[in-house]
Amino acid sequence: MKENGQKLRGLSPNQICVAFATDDDGHVYGTILGSGKPSQKKINEGFRKHIKYGSDFSHDSDTAHARLIRELGLISHAYNSKALKKLDDKDNPLNPINQVHNRFQKLLRAHSGFMREDLNDYLNLFLFMENGPKDKLEKVEILLNLTFQKCEILKYRKLFPHE
Repeated sequence: MKENGQKLRGLSPNQICVAFATDDDGHVYGTILGSGKPSQKKINEGFRKHIKYGSDFSHDSDTAHARLIRELGLISHAYNSKALKKLDDKDNPLNPINQVHNRFQKLLRAHSGFMREDLNDYLNLFLFMENGPKDKLEKVEILLNLTFQKCEILKYRKLFPHE
């Protein structure tokens, strides 16, 4: 928070940056980039193994994407965020990725008491929900099967160490 009581805008150093990418088939990839505004190095490290060389890459015109675009020979389609805000969602080329961010924020807000060190687990769950089979019952079946295949003894004092 600023000295005048106003909240900081954008990604301040005390906020964790989670970045997402989608493909034409609607698959979603997400990664935690660390605290604060993402750098070219963080973006490159987070996405370079997940984007095919020479792909079309639609993004806001943030310079943090520059190294990734250059090193992967991406065909850049940069959009001005301020100009896009004036468009209807149906006309906004970045709306699909905006909706991914929106759904992830809703998941986190619905579980507002989560511990920050568990953020990667929430991200994994979110990505499973986004990318798994379209049939919700099939998705539940997969999740339950994975859960029951994991055999671990959890001691009460490990689960609730403060009691």
